[in-house]
Amino acid sequence: MTTGEIVIFAESINGADGLAMDDDGCLWVAANQADALKKLDGYGRVIDSIGSFKGIGKDGAPQGLLFPASLVITGKFIYVTNLALPLTSAVGDEFEEDVSLYTVSKLALKLNSDKKQR
Repeated sequence: MTTGEIVIFAESINGADGLAMDDDGCLWVAANQADALKKLDGYGRVIDSIGSFKGIGKDGAPQGLLFPASLVITGKFIYVTNLALPLTSAVGDEFEEDVSLYTVSKLALKLNSDKKQR
């Protein structure tokens, strides 16, 4: 740990919950309140967003991302948990209440380094 000043790198990422760096040096953030993953450049600007919530399947699993949390990048893929936990005690106000099968999603990455190798 450094003993230097803590500075804000990025802001306005709704529900930031999990970070990972890709091979291009970009930071990926699980934006759980937006049901998406956000890609940030070296200045903290959001330059891409992937994922979305598409409902609950008949098996009780989220389709797409539902409250994504921890994530990891391995090669050309991001793996992310669908935390899918209800935030309120109210009944009937959140899709998370209908989840009975919790999942890890796998999303393909498009890296700039892939273009350079061609």
